[in-house]
Amino acid sequence: MELGSHVAAVHAGVGEPAALLGEFRRSVVLVPVVGGRLLTASHGGIRWVFAFSDESALARFAASGEDDPGREQRRPSPTTG
Repeated sequence: MELGSHVAAVHAGVGEPAALLGEFRRSVVLVPVVGGRLLTASHGGIRWVFAFSDESALARFAASGEDDPGREQRRPSPTTG
């Protein structure tokens, strides 16, 4: 099963989180970088790194305007690479 299918299954409540994690670790993901830093967001007190499973998903995100690092809840991470 590919990464996207694992994600969909977990979101539907029928997938295996451990299998999703394993597939994520084996997959190539695209991570946006703004000003030389990883693009991150805080949610529930946790800092999340944005990662996309393919170029079309990254393009949809970029086209949505959600990648604006000036937004309060999203900013480049102080950690790189």
